Amino acid sequence: MLKNIRLSFQKAVNNGLFALVADGVHKLNPRSKRHAPVRMEEGQLYTIHGVCRGGFEAAINAAIAVFPLSSVEGCGWHLTQAWVRNRNRLGLRRFVQGDRRDPRVIHWWRTLKGLPFLPRDHFHLVSALTVVPVEPTHPAYEPCQNFLDYFNRTWLNGPSESMWCKYLVKELRTTNLAENFHGRLRGLFSGRKHPKFNALITMLQEITGVAASRLNRMAEFPEEMRPLRARDRARREKTEGAMAAFARIQGLRYVTTAVVGRYCRKMSRYTSDRAI
Repeated sequence: MLKNIRLSFQKAVNNGLFALVADGVHKLNPRSKRHAPVRMEEGQLYTIHGVCRGGFEAAINAAIAVFPLSSVEGCGWHLTQAWVRNRNRLGLRRFVQGDRRDPRVIHWWRTLKGLPFLPRDHFHLVSALTVVPVEPTHPAYEPCQNFLDYFNRTWLNGPSESMWCKYLVKELRTTNLAENFHGRLRGLFSGRKHPKFNALITMLQEITGVAASRLNRMAEFPEEMRPLRARDRARREKTEGAMAAFARIQGLRYVTTAVVGRYCRKMSRYTSDRAI
């Protein structure tokens, strides 16, 4: 198997390998034997996918440790998932959705959620990063302040501060390709949890063989590309168009706090607002 993996990796390099995308999946790793000191079933099965050029926190730290000389980028989808989960955990959800929603909190939240698409040198123009949108007597004040503390501690000044800017990034804003693979892998096991080790290895060997065949086809037909779904293509075009428009604004006139805020709220449409 290792020989096949090496051959596939070399073919990927020859076909323009330019990024590695990793993701973990629960309940596909084998169970440990009884009384074993390490319980494999409590962890995740991690797979690493190579991306060939052709037409949260713990995993990130591990990637940095393993690839210290590489540029490690965070997944935009997992980033907003982390934000949404902490928003919900801190009690902010009821002020953004439902009967108790407050327009000021919604406005503030949408501004923050669009930050991944804003150049880092414009963050000083985002008042939502420093100002709670409601008065101290409002029940949303403390949850908002707690979220800002978390945000500044983890994403602005922590180890992940340089990993989540997606401004003018046209490809690989997320790890969706790895997650889609895990979905198909679950299907191959018919939803069965914790398959036996030999069954998992056999399945991964078969998948490696399929990957080798596709790499051979890439070498033979280098111009052939797998098309995006229509909705994904439309979403990508809208995101890229909005970022390009903001780039033009920067070149024509002074960018104000109001302009930055409107841009962030517009870009928040392209990020998830549900915790999964």
